[in-house]
Amino acid sequence: MQSMVRSIILRRVGYGEADWIVCFFSREHGRMSGIAKSARASQRRFGGALEPGSLVDMRINMRGSSHLVRLEEAAIIWPVNGVLKSLERINAMQRALGLALAFLQEGEANPGKFDLLAARIRSLCENEPIPHEAVAFELEWLARCGFGPTVSCCASCGRKADSPGRWSFDFDRGGLVCAGCGNVTGLRAPLSDAALQGFMSVGDRLVAGESEHAVAARAVLSRYIDHVLGRPLAVR
Repeated sequence: MQSMVRSIILRRVGYGEADWIVCFFSREHGRMSGIAKSARASQRRFGGALEPGSLVDMRINMRGSSHLVRLEEAAIIWPVNGVLKSLERINAMQRALGLALAFLQEGEANPGKFDLLAARIRSLCENEPIPHEAVAFELEWLARCGFGPTVSCCASCGRKADSPGRWSFDFDRGGLVCAGCGNVTGLRAPLSDAALQGFMSVGDRLVAGESEHAVAARAVLSRYIDHVLGRPLAVR
């Protein structure tokens, strides 16, 4: 059965002498994998549409019980040429694709996640990455995956994060904890004032805070993501 699907290319791996095995995120069907026969040898059916990060309309052929669909052709809707303008943009896109590969389940459609990832990549095509936007994207992605950390108040008692005192990030409870709740056994990281301010700014949906605040918050968030996955996030 053939169908047209709007997709974001997540990863491709060479197979044999001429084929690509492509992992992609379809808005209609979720994460899928397929084989693009002879795509490395001929540009006729795919051109540059299989570049990771590209938004494409792709015609696929479901092949019965096979977990690999057959990719028949693809047309680019949004290329990733703009991302190639700087190493910072490339790294940011690779991290976004890495999050998708790590958290998406095969065959589970989620238009909200699709639109969020597409918007992130499109932003990187047009602009240099900004730390607070990276934190906002990753927090929203985690929330849509069911792992959103509590960053505007204490994950244990609900105390507002703007309350005075030393704060930490509890990886097991998934969020900020105040000094009064920080004596419970758990894997935690102390928060600098900059990191706390970074989480408060994004958590309250405020206009971008200081760049160093967002950078400090993102360092802690990266550790939380690795904790959730049980391994370091793979970024290609």
